[in-house]
Amino acid sequence: MKLLKEKIIFGKGVLLIAVIILPMFACSQTCRHFTLDELVRSAYEKYPYANRLELIKEQSSESAKAIDAEWLTHVSASVKSSYQSEISSIDIPKDIENKFGINTDGGKKLQYQGGLSVSQLIYDGGVSSIKKE
Repeated sequence: MKLLKEKIIFGKGVLLIAVIILPMFACSQTCRHFTLDELVRSAYEKYPYANRLELIKEQSSESAKAIDAEWLTHVSASVKSSYQSEISSIDIPKDIENKFGINTDGGKKLQYQGGLSVSQLIYDGGVSSIKKE
């Protein structure tokens, strides 16, 4: 009987060891160490959003440059030409034309117009700093 008890205790001990230790060996994985460069490269390969992060950075830096450029002087020029099929005329008495040096003999059918505009931002009320943030 004593031998039977020893076998049962030994059997329970072996069973306990088998239940606790064997799963640890069965479920254990080999550890692989990654460097930060490997993880970043893997992220760029596997996740398309990671590829767009650099584009977002470039876009924000270009936006900041554009906001800084708002303070620069802006110059614009425009030229327009037109051809008139009929020219309107005003009848002004000759003595007034001679007195003021006005010539109303008739305009030209081909007319030109030009303009130059220069603008400079002086104060924006903090809008550019808010846009940058």
